[in-house]
Amino acid sequence: MSIKNYFVRGQVLLDGIKGVKYAKYLTSKNHQNHLNTNIVEIYNSARNWMKSTVVRAAKVNAQKAITGGRPTKRFGHSFVFSLPSGEKSPTDEQWKEITTNIVKTLSTKLKVDNKTLIKHSYIVAHNQRNPHLHILIGSVIEGKSFNQVLRSERTTFALKKTFNYSCYKTLGLNYLDHKPLTKGDKRISRIKYENKLLTKT
Repeated sequence: MSIKNYFVRGQVLLDGIKGVKYAKYLTSKNHQNHLNTNIVEIYNSARNWMKSTVVRAAKVNAQKAITGGRPTKRFGHSFVFSLPSGEKSPTDEQWKEITTNIVKTLSTKLKVDNKTLIKHSYIVAHNQRNPHLHILIGSVIEGKSFNQVLRSERTTFALKKTFNYSCYKTLGLNYLDHKPLTKGDKRISRIKYENKLLTKT
């Protein structure tokens, strides 16, 4: 059965600093996957996000080493929101409007206010044949790990509903009118493939 909803996927990054470096890949204009891509940073920068995310996780792990508790291995989480192949890329302002709605929903799920959540996020748009948005969230926010909520299927489902609504409100695109060109399969996820590339560099 073909999936009628636009593509939304959430997935934990690789362990430690290795996973955080995914942000660096997302801004690499020379990578073969980005040769025909217009990369637009919406919020934060890859460099600042990587640095602050590692520092926050390190502080929590240092405290746990003293007081006890399992260390946080996964420093971040990734969400991908993609329009169907061939759709016109949203403008920067349209991406920002879509992002605002997504962040509000994620803020509610995490029970963290919007401003705080944005400080712990890195958001970048890739305008290409299938325009898509990457949202990276640091797993440690104000000294607390949110890995469990970030990887929850309920969280991803809520974000998918918000993305569908935002595409209709901002872009005039209704996912119910979309007819997939191919049927769903069990192909390896894009982020797993990209993480494989990272481990080779």
